[in-house]
Amino acid sequence: MTDKSKPEERYLHGSWSNLTLDALVETAVRARPTRRSFSDAPDITKWSDLKAQSTNAAELGAMTVRFARQVLTLGLRQGDPVLVIMPNCVDGVVTLLGLITAGLVPCPVSVVAGTAEIQAAAELVGAKAIITVNRYAEFQPALAAREAASRFYGVRFICAFGPNLPSGVVSLDDWQDAELWQDMLPTNTPMTPALITLDRSGEDLTAHLRNHAQVISDALALSAISGLTGRGSIIATFAPVSAAGFVSSVASPLISGTMVALHGPFDAEVLIEQLTLMPEALIVLPAAVEETIRSVLGPLLKDTIVVTRDLGVNRPANSLGRVTELVSLGEAALWALLRDGIRARPRLPRFYANPVSTALPRTSPQIEVSLSARGRLALSGFGVARQRKLDGSIDLGHGPVETRWLAHGDGPDYYVCIPEDRDVNGETVTFAAA
Repeated sequence: MTDKSKPEERYLHGSWSNLTLDALVETAVRARPTRRSFSDAPDITKWSDLKAQSTNAAELGAMTVRFARQVLTLGLRQGDPVLVIMPNCVDGVVTLLGLITAGLVPCPVSVVAGTAEIQAAAELVGAKAIITVNRYAEFQPALAAREAASRFYGVRFICAFGPNLPSGVVSLDDWQDAELWQDMLPTNTPMTPALITLDRSGEDLTAHLRNHAQVISDALALSAISGLTGRGSIIATFAPVSAAGFVSSVASPLISGTMVALHGPFDAEVLIEQLTLMPEALIVLPAAVEETIRSVLGPLLKDTIVVTRDLGVNRPANSLGRVTELVSLGEAALWALLRDGIRARPRLPRFYANPVSTALPRTSPQIEVSLSARGRLALSGFGVARQRKLDGSIDLGHGPVETRWLAHGDGPDYYVCIPEDRDVNGETVTFAAA
């Protein structure tokens, strides 16, 4: 059998096997068109030039398709990487989903990134365009993006939302229907590249690529473990600039039908206002600010999804409520785990199966963890993202991916990770780059 005649590999099973992220949006439009989907923070006009929006599923679907047709009008083609430098807002969600619907590959970058960081990201992923805003608090992302594009000629377009854009930046507002791409939108498959995320946890900036099936598998796992399928709403406190951010704040809510209230720059009064309006909402927050948010909200804070990136830092002692830890080992892999309140730090299962058995049998590992010959944590399984190289090729190696983390066993089923350059039992653990 030739390669061309081989059927496309499927990660997920049953009704999930053909699902894509743009199909999730379409399903939401059909199943719950009037249900609220994403809402901007009430203080959005203080830190941006954008107008506050609140969308239902039908409106989100229409906005997503319209944006897809806009970017294709610019001449971008299926598979082109696009930097997304957006705050945590409805337009940011539409940008990510619209690019995916157009068959493009979004690569989110922090909205406070400077020119050098934007340039490095654009060169690494081979970005063909940048989508951003004119203002974010005191930052000017559109200006920084324009300067970065002047240094990397691969970027063909800089587009932005909002008024008063710098010269050379294409406005994404007020397009007429006649200006939009009129042909059929590209067709995505579960194996189509869907998301590139960047990681600077090591010495160098690295890019990690996930296809639709991988993102959906992570989203299914998080929805099941956190109980999102039975929740009416969540509050997302940070922009989806990582795989964990996209899965927790965009993909999982689309699967579960959960309403999402977006939160901008951390503001305790605004967060209390949002939580007062949605007292049963599950809050998505980064582990770095968990202790602060718990002290501010007190009994208002109930169940949470905590995105944990540093496995060597102890958890807060007062983590009340149901806590789902979305453990992100750099940008390589995600684990959705219920917090064990007895242990100070997370443990990684050696064999991680998707909890939704109809999507993936428990005997099929999503992620397998082992030790390399050097005592580092090694990852394998279809849930592990592939690293995108500077020449645009993807590392498709079939062996385990060695990480920069040391690890040791914790019983027969788990590993405990030790980060590099961290004092362990009085000794500093340091090792060279892989």
